[in-house]
Amino acid sequence: MRLVNLRLVSLCLLIGIIIWIWISLNRPSRKSLSVESFEVETKFKINFMSIQKAQEIIRRHHSSYFKRMKPMEIVARNVISDESEFYQPDIVSKIEHFYCSHILEFSSFEQKLLKELIIQTVAKSPNKQLSKYFLNWNLIKVDNYFEDGLPHTINEYIVIPEDFVLDIQKLFESNQIKDAIINYGSTLTHEQVHVLQRVHPSIFDRLYVHYWRYTSFPEEPINLLIDHYVGPYQRLNPDGLNNNYLFKLPNSQYLIVYVKLKDEHLENVTKYGLTIKRPGFKAQSNKLLNQYSDYINYFGGIGNNYHPNELIASLLSEYIMLPEYYKNQRVHNCQALMEVKRWIKTL
Repeated sequence: MRLVNLRLVSLCLLIGIIIWIWISLNRPSRKSLSVESFEVETKFKINFMSIQKAQEIIRRHHSSYFKRMKPMEIVARNVISDESEFYQPDIVSKIEHFYCSHILEFSSFEQKLLKELIIQTVAKSPNKQLSKYFLNWNLIKVDNYFEDGLPHTINEYIVIPEDFVLDIQKLFESNQIKDAIINYGSTLTHEQVHVLQRVHPSIFDRLYVHYWRYTSFPEEPINLLIDHYVGPYQRLNPDGLNNNYLFKLPNSQYLIVYVKLKDEHLENVTKYGLTIKRPGFKAQSNKLLNQYSDYINYFGGIGNNYHPNELIASLLSEYIMLPEYYKNQRVHNCQALMEVKRWIKTL
């Protein structure tokens, strides 16, 4: 009887040892990414704004943006239904009220999903020296009428629409994490670059002027020229309101890039390039942007190319942070991306 008990104890002990070894071999490394890992979580500060806090942020930081809007783009942004409504005396207050009334709360589940997506996306970057710039996040959730459902930034806050959050949830529920990172994680890091452009303006100015082929210039004369050619078809970009960079062309000319609305749909735009000569700051030619091959080739034909803020946000969030997912060799080999890699080493 004692022999049977001893064998039973030995068998149980052996089974326990086997289970312990299996668990040890399959336990994730402490250095690996895990949303539940305290070690990883404590590096990130991801804040989700309440409705009241988001309204305060809009009132504090967006008034100059509202004051620069023109009739057609206000219709395109769903604030008014007809351009004639623009001419009422309280239009700026009406715009502010519209934006403040279309903010939503994040659920606790949505917060968890977004934290996981941000952490996994940042962890994919092979450029670890960039990680310190992608640890502090502030998010605002809005409905799909707010900026026509386009993600963007206000000061140091990223604004995302409800459909954006819902799509992330669907991808996670179907275990399509890679697609979530490619389609939505990259967008979040793109918007975070716009936040960094406000927090560290001198760092990006150094990229534009000393690495890329831009020269800084007072904004007022640039805006006056753009206004002349844009007229009522203006579409402001909240992530690049300032127009104070000219791109140097080989023939001693400088290029101003701008967009025009085609109609009252916010994403329906045409991109143009306006060349000038200095001194004098007189316009030389005004053509579709894709006709300036030197500019297009310098940036590898990347689509988001109408402002240096957008160019670097796209290059960083895609070809620098997620190179295994973005394979366009024309972009990978372009001069602009090579200069970005040099610039990163100085950060």
